[in-house]
Amino acid sequence: MLWKQKNCRLRSKTRIGKWVEVAESMNDVQISGHLYLHAVLTALEDLLKHTSKARKILGAQKFSVVVDCLEAKNKSLLILFENGKAQVRSSSDETADVYLVFKEYQSVVHFFEGSGIVLPKVRIGWRRPWYLITVVRLLLIMKSHLEPAEKSIEKSRELTISHARLLLGVGLQSMKELSEIESFSQRIVQSLPNGLALFAIEKETILAWIRVDSGKITVGKGAPDRKPDVLLRFKSAKTALSILKSKLPQLEAVGKTDLEVSGMIPLADGIGYIVDRLSRYIKV
Repeated sequence: MLWKQKNCRLRSKTRIGKWVEVAESMNDVQISGHLYLHAVLTALEDLLKHTSKARKILGAQKFSVVVDCLEAKNKSLLILFENGKAQVRSSSDETADVYLVFKEYQSVVHFFEGSGIVLPKVRIGWRRPWYLITVVRLLLIMKSHLEPAEKSIEKSRELTISHARLLLGVGLQSMKELSEIESFSQRIVQSLPNGLALFAIEKETILAWIRVDSGKITVGKGAPDRKPDVLLRFKSAKTALSILKSKLPQLEAVGKTDLEVSGMIPLADGIGYIVDRLSRYIKV
């Protein structure tokens, strides 16, 4: 019955009093598992693009990986490794060189949070152990950049920048996913004005954007194709990390001028509401 419930539609009133249809929410564990698969794993793209150590591990290998959760029923994750890069996307395609399967979302959460010994079942890939070894090594590097020790961040500016870049990308992708699977976030997005928000870290070449259009979210990295309607500029990578990890309230950051917000403020406010939801579901 679980998969049927996810497709049910409800009518709900937004913050501005407009009645809209929203998808019935998944529970917290299901949302967490979904975000780890469909948002956190997208960090592999930035990792390989900006980290030479990761590119060296991948080398000239070309292969594909499907990561699936049986509880999700019809939505798995496809990772394509080629030319020293990774492309991560949701897919229903089960054809891959390596096929990893989790029985339930709880197992996904345990795997990513390191709470207990939980490993996915290798349905396809045993005959290509070098691919499995490569994936494991890349995931370990990704984890070290998404969850570095505080002392490591203090000593390495390069690691701090990488941490901020990966976390910003994961944060925006998580917001997109939340707007589709969590009713609270969906109501927020459907009440927002259409517009483009650009996130930038001062003195760094880190840009990412989020576009709201008729209650739907799309996200991207780098400079957008037009001038943004609202700009959110972090004073430093450390400031960005504190806000994305919910260690520094956004209003306090604005008051201290650690975060500069200019343009369409209602759009920025709505995005902020969703940012505050992230720490509830994922630990990065």
